[in-house]
Amino acid sequence: MDGCILMRRYQEERERWLLVTSIVDKHVETQTADTTAHILSAYIRLSGWLATIQIQRDGLQMDWNIFANGSWNKDDGHYLALDSDVPTDQVHALAVIVDKAESQPPAAVFLLLQPTGVAKGQFYRIGTLYATLESLGIEGRDYNALGKLKNEPWLQFESKNELGVYTLVIY
Repeated sequence: MDGCILMRRYQEERERWLLVTSIVDKHVETQTADTTAHILSAYIRLSGWLATIQIQRDGLQMDWNIFANGSWNKDDGHYLALDSDVPTDQVHALAVIVDKAESQPPAAVFLLLQPTGVAKGQFYRIGTLYATLESLGIEGRDYNALGKLKNEPWLQFESKNELGVYTLVIY
């Protein structure tokens, strides 16, 4: 939770991006009543479009191939920034912002998440993903299709509503 959600190169262009994730609640426990004191534990509960993806290094170990929406995509329409080595190729991607600029390819920025293994719907952040909708198997500018992606059976979440919006917790 201690990392930047938006990729740095896009922070200057905030008006072009639309937030598609909501904060449901959050909790921070500090060592003392001082809010700047040592943090003992923290979580944030978010709701948004969640997808299962698989990531795999390409043959040259330079780029990543992504399995999303039922197929592998090897185009240049995505960029991964991992916080550290990932213990598995199966990750969850939570859409955070989408690109509203008509002059740009339709795209979204995701938090990449790994289940904690403690309880269903609890995750650690492991990185970020910038992806065009095309690289996720979505045609056109239909951002609502992010809530209708074909997910794998290992999808985890706390709850899901009728619009395809998932709730989860990040520690």
